[in-house]
Amino acid sequence: MMKLLVFLILIFDQLLTVSCAKKLHECTLFIQDYSPGDPELVCECNDPTKQNKRLVSIQGAPDKLWEMFDDGEIQSSVDVLIAKGATCDDKTFIIPNEKKVTIYQPPPDTAGKLPTVGTRDVLVLRVSARTGDRITNTPTHSRDKLINDIFGDGKVSLRNQFNLCSIGQLEMAPVESSDVSDGVYDVTVDVVSDNKRMDYANDAIAAAGAILGSLESYHHVMVCLPPDLSYSDVSGSWIAFAPVNGYKSIYNDEWCHYVSASMHEIGHNLNLAHSMEGFDEYGDNSGMVCVQYALYHIPILSVCDQLKIHIALSLSVAYV
Repeated sequence: MMKLLVFLILIFDQLLTVSCAKKLHECTLFIQDYSPGDPELVCECNDPTKQNKRLVSIQGAPDKLWEMFDDGEIQSSVDVLIAKGATCDDKTFIIPNEKKVTIYQPPPDTAGKLPTVGTRDVLVLRVSARTGDRITNTPTHSRDKLINDIFGDGKVSLRNQFNLCSIGQLEMAPVESSDVSDGVYDVTVDVVSDNKRMDYANDAIAAAGAILGSLESYHHVMVCLPPDLSYSDVSGSWIAFAPVNGYKSIYNDEWCHYVSASMHEIGHNLNLAHSMEGFDEYGDNSGMVCVQYALYHIPILSVCDQLKIHIALSLSVAYV
């Protein structure tokens, strides 16, 4: 009888654990910036049992949340959406009752600031796509070219440009480990019909994480997707996107090689916003977090002056 009782208690405990794992009441809010396109509010489910958490869409949220987003009142990667009975799958944070939602906002002075000096490690995921066992889509350019365009010395690379713009105060260094050399890691994901760009990026991060462990330990993870994937959330061409104050940035094939695109998106990771001219958010075309150029060799534009100001004043938000 005692053994049976212990057995039933263990079974109940396991069922309770599974049930609780499915009831994820919290998610951290992120503002995701698209180039081109309007920003989107997404969230990262706060599941302590998982690493390499996925950014997902929000379903069933009250109008108040979207009003706060439109009014610029959301602190990306800081504010938390708390919803009683909410669940989270690989694509959506689902809120069953919008009346039981709380938006927790820490005071601005306790939200924390990203360091804009020192060394920040960068992991680049070079993504290929497969259908079944066959590789059907690979990046346009070689791994060596990707290394050179992001980390190369003596030319306009992401690493070199951030170093120049910060007067040598901010170093973007390639991740080096037993599994990663020169900061670039090749990964393959499955092609799934009607997928979204974020789904491919999430899948690539999960596949890399299965080998490398938690990618959240790196300051920046650049996800370089191959060309010509079918996306349900975009028509025509696109460039890149990234969550503000996050660690991920996602690029459409060749745009991973262009310094203007990588500086723009990693600028958002560093909590930099678009510079404005008048009422046009992209009106000032002199800065790299405002406009991207499909060129390998670009001039050192005024982004440098703005980044120097950002570093000197240790601001949590700057405009470039």
